Order: sequence, then C-alpha cells, then structure tokens
Amino acid sequence: TTKLLYTRDGNGNLVPKYDQKQSRPLFGQSRHVYNISLLYKGIKNNINAQLAFSYTGDRIYTVSRFFENDYWQKGFLQMDASITKSFNNGISLYAKANNLLNTMFYGYIPLANAYNSQFPDHTNNDKNTEVRTNYAAQTIIIGIRFNL
Repeated sequence: TTKLLYTRDGNGNLVPKYDQKQSRPLFGQSRHVYNISLLYKGIKNNINAQLAFSYTGDRIYTVSRFFENDYWQKGFLQMDASITKSFNNGISLYAKANNLLNTMFYGYIPLANAYNSQFPDHTNNDKNTEVRTNYAAQTIIIGIRFNL
C-alpha cells in the first residue's frame, strides 16, 4: 500500500512524502487461526450442547494512512458454550455463554516510542506502543423458545 511519511528537509522542516510503499497483511487477516469444537447431540434426551475454543493471532484492526503506523490487535483465545433442551410440546430451553476466558482486547502499534518510557508500565525496552486495552466480561443468555 501507499502510505504517508513525514521526513525532514535540509532546513529541518517537516516534508510529507505521499508515495511511501509498505507491505502489510490484509485488514483483519491473521497468520494463525485455530478452532476446536466439542459437540454433543442427545437424540434420546433432546439435548444439544457445544463448547467452542478458538485462537486468533495478531492482526491489523485499523489501517493507518501513515507509514508503519497500523494498529494491531494482539492474538487472543476465546471460548464459548451453548446448550439447548427441547421438549415434545414444542418448548425449548437454551443457554449461551460467550468469552468464558474473560479475554481482553489489547491494541498496539508495532514500533517503540521512547517518549512513553516516562509513563507507568512502560520501559525503554518496549517493542510496541500500546494504544488501547479493553476488558469485557463474560456474557450469558438464557431463554425459552416456542415452536408453533
């Protein structure tokens, strides 16, 4: 892709360069994605259950117009579960649980910024510049379905 890069001229003035080439993966593309699911289908007791586990490696979550300034999401693990119990009268009970591992979102730029070392939790050895951290708790949905 073509990115914008600011450089300094002989007088020390910032000069934009609009044709800097940069190779990068596609937005949202991860080098590593793994999925494992365990399924249970109870024919006699009308219970269906699923436990799903996935890993998604580092990926770009925001493409920047500036050279080497794309925002990346750190790789993460996720586990979800669901269960459904059906009855002969057309009623079903179900429950779904997401983010059972309480996975957090960590966003970064893969370049160090020496300025950050003056702030807590940063050192001169940082390889990345943290731009965002979000914590999200588990979610659970419980419900009843009616089939007419």
